[in-house]
Formats: sequence, C-alpha cells, structure tokens
Amino acid sequence: ACPGRYREVETVYNSILYNLDHDKELRLTDIAVLVPEISPYKPIIDSVFGKQPRCLSYNLADARAEIESIFGKAVMGILQVVSGRFSRKEVFELLLNPCVMHKWRISADDVMIFVRWAKSLNIYHTFDDKEKEKRGYIQSELYTWKQGLVRMTLSRVLSDPADFTGLNSRDSFSGTPDFQGKKPFSDFSTGDLELLEKFYVIIETLNRVSGVLGAGPASGKTWKKRFLSACDTLLEIPPHLSSEKSVRESLYGSLEELEVYDGLVTDSSDLFCLDLPFFTEFIKSGLGAIRGYYGDYLTSGVTVSAMLP
Repeated sequence: ACPGRYREVETVYNSILYNLDHDKELRLTDIAVLVPEISPYKPIIDSVFGKQPRCLSYNLADARAEIESIFGKAVMGILQVVSGRFSRKEVFELLLNPCVMHKWRISADDVMIFVRWAKSLNIYHTFDDKEKEKRGYIQSELYTWKQGLVRMTLSRVLSDPADFTGLNSRDSFSGTPDFQGKKPFSDFSTGDLELLEKFYVIIETLNRVSGVLGAGPASGKTWKKRFLSACDTLLEIPPHLSSEKSVRESLYGSLEELEVYDGLVTDSSDLFCLDLPFFTEFIKSGLGAIRGYYGDYLTSGVTVSAMLP
C-alpha cells in the first residue's frame, strides 16, 4: 500500500518503535524484517535505520559484496575507470575509496586538494591527446590529465621560488611566460612536493593499469593475471577493515573459473578470447555471489534479511 520502497521501510521502522513502546517485554532480538530482495532495499534500510538520533540497532544479512564491500566497490571503480572516459568523476570516486587511500597513504583531505587542482587545470577526461583521438574526439591535449600534469611540472622548472611569496590556497601562479602554449600552474598546496609527487604517480599508475586492462580481448588466464596485478598495484585493505580480506580471497578464488573458457577450444593457438565487458560482468557476478553482512546476525538488534538467510 506504500507509494515506494522508502516509505515501506519508514513504515516498518515506525511500526517497530510503536510495538516496543506498547509491549515492555518485547526485545529488539525478537524482531525480524524479511525482505524479498536485499539489494534494492539495502541503501534505504541504512538511511532509515541509521538516521540520527538512532533509536534502533540492527543487523543485516545477505547483502551482496558488490554493494556492501569496500573492496568490491574499489574493484568495480577500477573497471569503471577503464571502461569509461578516465573522467575526473570516475577517477576521484575511486581515489576516495579507503582501499585506495590506504595503498597510497593519502587522506580524504588530500584527495580534495587533487580535486581542486583538477578543476583549476580544466581537467575533464582522457589521459592524453592520443587516447582522446581513440575515443573519437579531436586530437588535442585540451582538458586532458596530461596537460594538467605538464603545467604543474612547468611551474617547478620555470618559476623562481621567491615568486611563491604571498600565495594562498586559492591563488594560481601566473608570473612565468607560456612554454609551448602551456601555462605553468601552481598554488599554495603545490609547495608540498610529497603530495605533488603522489598526484603525479597515482594518475600515471592508474593510466598504466587502465591501458593494461583495456588492452583488448584475451584468454581467461591473461585476464586473471591482468586483474591481480591491477589490484596489487592500486589497492590495499586497511587494518580496520580486515573483514574485507574474506571478500578479496573469495573474489580471487572465483578467478579460477576464467580458465574454464580457455578449455573451450582444442587448438592452443586459437584461444577463446574474452573482452572487457564480459570480464566486468564476470567480476560483478562474482561479487554478487559473495555474501555481505552488517552487524552480528540475530544478536545485534533487529534482524533484517532476505526470505532465505
């Protein structure tokens, strides 16, 4: 009878509060909410049950790792960058993942500085002019990541350190002439050489990994090697998210199934080649088959689960 899923969850939540208020012997662990399919309800349940001030504690079973897992989101973020336009949005959504930040020892504040640099440098999508041409755009370095990195490099090569005096975080350095049509760029934050170097290395590494994963159709064995190398290069699970290790191990274990496709042909010189969309769906399916949890099942307040937990 509710007009939508959000109102459904709100109605259930308010019903639980009402019953607890009118039955003093009722406990949270006596209550279960059975959902036909967890995935579409998961973000709504988190929003309603986790709203502050929080009145009810709950546990959630049967969520898919594709949606719930931090490591799973990082993996799908990498594949999104590879299959997408290498856009500012795709890159920074990936960099804000805890597994990526821990790997590169950066914070959310550092990523926000990277975002400000990208906006100031008019970086929008694609790494360089060659990649731009491959995607059907006019061959030009305008709005690419490479032109932004070159402009920041020029500011270190061409500028006089005395010229940085008086700059604040919103100022951009414009005291040097153009170099081959490119204007050197810097602001107060680019004075942090360690952070500047991390920005260079992260973007260059992400582009290299993107090139490897997007290199074209390959055998299952090759895809497994490419994927494991990409994850080792870009991701590391933080100590406080140790539960993510089980997701990683389960996903890595499912990669063994890729080699089944290599056995579909009898001639070793004519391998059964898998493309990027197929591999992306394979990983998505693998994550979807891994169960995720929130809280301790049956013991952490109200239990929310699918019909067959």
